[in-house]
Amino acid sequence: MDYFRLLSYAWSNPKDKTNITIENATQFSDRDFCFIILRKVSRSFAVVIEQLSEELRYPVCIFYLVLRALDTIEDDMKLENEKKLELLSVFHEKLHQVGWNVKGISGDAGESQYYYEMLLTHFDKVINEFKLLKKEYQETIADITQKMAGGMAEFVKKRVESLEDYDYYCYIVAGLVGIGLSRLFTATGLENYNVNDRDLSNSMGLFLQKTNITRDYNEDLRDGRIFWPTKIWSIYATNIGDLKNFPAEKRLPCLNHMIVNAMTHIFDCLEYQSRLKDINILRFCSIPQLMAMSTLSILYNNDNTFNQIVKMNRVQSVKIITSINDFESVLRWYNILLNEFKNKIPSNTNDELTENLREIIEKALVCVNNYGYKIGITSFETSKKNKLLPVTACIIIGSAVAAYTAMQFN
Repeated sequence: MDYFRLLSYAWSNPKDKTNITIENATQFSDRDFCFIILRKVSRSFAVVIEQLSEELRYPVCIFYLVLRALDTIEDDMKLENEKKLELLSVFHEKLHQVGWNVKGISGDAGESQYYYEMLLTHFDKVINEFKLLKKEYQETIADITQKMAGGMAEFVKKRVESLEDYDYYCYIVAGLVGIGLSRLFTATGLENYNVNDRDLSNSMGLFLQKTNITRDYNEDLRDGRIFWPTKIWSIYATNIGDLKNFPAEKRLPCLNHMIVNAMTHIFDCLEYQSRLKDINILRFCSIPQLMAMSTLSILYNNDNTFNQIVKMNRVQSVKIITSINDFESVLRWYNILLNEFKNKIPSNTNDELTENLREIIEKALVCVNNYGYKIGITSFETSKKNKLLPVTACIIIGSAVAAYTAMQFN
């Protein structure tokens, strides 16, 4: 069965082989360019977008491209701070300026750099399509873009010191994404207005972003970026870089402290997902959350985090992707992942940090059971197992990697 899942996953996610270059991009229509460049800058997310309703699919595509372009500017370490701040301050206004683009900016994204540069070089095509969206969608995208750019500008020179700084930074780069998506969900009429809850939407973004930041310690340190808050790491080291040379017993408590901080958002995330009624939006939102939940469990007490990118098992990813078909299946996965996490906690360890984590997981399991009771699940142990979706559904849902990285910009 695992081989079947992986085979259907690989078959349903072929690479986009469109021969598009910075030089020939003008030959493509604006709409074709937007979808082609979306697949180039985030092949995974492009597949995830395609399972959304027709009404929602294109606004989310443009939303992603706009914020991807903005993040490329913020992320380009070669760009002088003065120029970066200037672009960030006016970027939201440029969404209404026909013909605007900017050349020579590619961010810091390895093999994706060329396509990030292409996106900004031909950003006028994105603007043209943005201006064709409904006014309500335009207003949401422009508003979130302005707020995100303003926050990014603050952190061009500012470090993440306090826990308040940490929450604010994650709100800027991810919480605002969640808030914007919720506004789009409700604007289409596909979701009720109780989904458009600012605090819950923010928590959805914070949970994903804090998982990324915790996982990316080694990569960010190598690139000269520090997002772990000083308030946490300074408890364990004089300099955050020193953690790389510490023995496991001295640095793992710092890692686990970061994990506990991320886990505090799980209750809001569960409540948000419980409010979703559109199955495609539920998949779009829940799969990344479950991937993050699994990743935090893998990171816990994992000393490899300080030397490499720790990734979740590919088979596990595909299993999640191919079995999310309703809120019951979401709850069932939370029950599995939380229990796996709980079982990883050493029974003979009872320091304050470990007790906090144990308490969060226990409370989260109670929440999962309570949500289950509301929809008629009396026991996760005896009720039916997650069902594998048909191959056609796998094609629609797409990629496991997508679910984890979609709409995350750092």
